[in-house]
Amino acid sequence: MKGRDWCSTGQYRREENCVLLVWTDTSLYMSFPQAPDLFFELTLPAVLLPDNPIVIHHAAYGVRDHLLGVLVSPADALTQVILLQHDWKAGDWSKVVLHLQDQQQPDDFRASLMYQVAGLPTAVYWTPFTCFIHTKDSGGISDTTLLYATTTPTTCIQQVTESQGNILILLANNKLLLGKIGLKSTVQLDSGFSADANITLVFDALQESYILFLHGSSVSRRKFPFRNEVQSALYPENKCQYYHFEHNISFDLYYMDLNESLIIWAYIVHHEAFKEDIQVFMHGSTVIRYKAVTASLEGAPNVLALNKTLSLYLESKPAQYATYADWISNTTGLVTFELRPTHSDFDCASPVQSFTQVYVGCKPGRHIRVNREESGTECEPRNNYTIPAYFLLNATDGLLLDYDWDVLGCPLAVNIKNNFVPHFDLYDGDEFIKPVTVDFVLWEDYPRTDFSYNGTMAQAGCLRQAQSWQSMGYPQSAPYSLWSPQVRLRRLEKHRSVQSY
Repeated sequence: MKGRDWCSTGQYRREENCVLLVWTDTSLYMSFPQAPDLFFELTLPAVLLPDNPIVIHHAAYGVRDHLLGVLVSPADALTQVILLQHDWKAGDWSKVVLHLQDQQQPDDFRASLMYQVAGLPTAVYWTPFTCFIHTKDSGGISDTTLLYATTTPTTCIQQVTESQGNILILLANNKLLLGKIGLKSTVQLDSGFSADANITLVFDALQESYILFLHGSSVSRRKFPFRNEVQSALYPENKCQYYHFEHNISFDLYYMDLNESLIIWAYIVHHEAFKEDIQVFMHGSTVIRYKAVTASLEGAPNVLALNKTLSLYLESKPAQYATYADWISNTTGLVTFELRPTHSDFDCASPVQSFTQVYVGCKPGRHIRVNREESGTECEPRNNYTIPAYFLLNATDGLLLDYDWDVLGCPLAVNIKNNFVPHFDLYDGDEFIKPVTVDFVLWEDYPRTDFSYNGTMAQAGCLRQAQSWQSMGYPQSAPYSLWSPQVRLRRLEKHRSVQSY
């Protein structure tokens, strides 16, 4: 059984944090977000699996919204591990084969899954003699690190992790091993319980560690003094390569619109004998880029301080995609982002907020409004209006249409002899942000005839006839799926002379 390792107050609703995964060797169950005491079985995609029976090793919820992962293997080849990832909202499954190092004891092979380092899927797998950690980054590059090896067979029965990259491994004799993402060694810790005690490990949402002790029919909880045990195990050596690491990431979720950037600041103070830098990890997008805006290095006797400002921005052009819808689907969404020092060790202190999520796209509550300063008219509230049939193109009956007074307010009063170009403003809720200065396309849901244009295309200097929604395939397809720079250029090449328009 496993719940969420990562919760975000900004992105997930409360009920979607209170979910559980339960599994056997052959079946996987998930609780309903709205009713956590009710479970339904998730059917694994047979098309992505081998024909022979499979065994489920472990399952975990991912950092990104509605994502879960499952580690499975063929029953007759346990070390051939497959990672299945499922977006339960979209219903999509994906498959990644983990190329693990050969094991000598396949019958005793075990594996577990966690999401670490900016939300990347990370597998810990072990035999009685070895324990490895396997990570595959967003570019598909795999990295396998040996955490420990021993000549005395020892059974690992549980591993738990927290957001700063610490991994606690519980052995059958109730001893603990501490590993850390990026390190190739472990430190043995003492749990304080005898070898025959029935215990399990837990990290809570604040990254505090606890040991649950089952005695008879009751369970008691004891806080595990994690930092004290680490310092005792390392004493008297201080292994950390830096003295202080800090950044200004303080929220679980940031919003970045398509034409905006996100500025991140970080600094690290370290001994001059070590060459430290600040690493950036991102997962979930191929179009988010970052660059160092400023970087300064200050020095004191035996101490260096690196101060760095980074800018996250969107590197994407609509012309790269076939349609507007393709552009939006490939450039918006949730991205996990994390800053880490180049080198770290077991006794290194890290900021409480070690990673964050960036939602690229329109911020909730952000919208455009028609600028009404030019109108200045007063009118009676209304909830509908009528377009007479003689003002409609090819219509015999008038149209009675709903009018959202709360959103639209008074209609704009415009003299038919004046050129009309609506002006828009960008708002976050009721807060004005800025005028909208980009080009826009305005189309009519109900074509009218009670207005005229002030010139022909030829008089305006057009070389070709302007395209229309009908020429592009409307109404068979929605306008947003038709409009793109490529379609515009292709259509212009096909259009005829404008002399008669």
